[in-house]
Amino acid sequence: FFIQTTNSQKSSMYGGELEAQFAVSSAGRLSMAATWLRARFDTYIIGVTNLSGNQIQAAPDLTLGAAYEHRFDFDSGARLTLGVDSKYVTGHFVANSNAPGSYQDAYVRSNASLTFETPNRDWQISAFVRNIEDKALIAAFQPSANGDIVLLNPPRSFGATVKWRY
Repeated sequence: FFIQTTNSQKSSMYGGELEAQFAVSSAGRLSMAATWLRARFDTYIIGVTNLSGNQIQAAPDLTLGAAYEHRFDFDSGARLTLGVDSKYVTGHFVANSNAPGSYQDAYVRSNASLTFETPNRDWQISAFVRNIEDKALIAAFQPSANGDIVLLNPPRSFGATVKWRY
């Protein structure tokens, strides 16, 4: 298994992004983002294979995202922070060939975290969950004579971290 790198003779990419952050309260922050992208090969010929007109891999036309973080400050000085984020991504190809097996349908992916900090900020304990929807998402695609190779992003995962200053 190896990955061969080639470059197109000509491609066109244009789009735009809007981002906004709002202080919902003294302890809450809302972030939103919208990205529109048009990414296509104008001319991309490799030997006898013509990929001209194909969507460039991993370049969805539209991505919408939002995140919210709320901080709870306690009288003791300790702090608890809750964070959630989610994004919607339109269907797109993960291989420049635009082969049917390389098409990732539109999806929503969400994450959440909870962090506790001690009053002097010497200790921090965090817990998180990623890919709350637990949906299999295609990360990469490589055609092969022995069968196509498809790599997936990780399923729903949970974890925790502990940090301390000394």
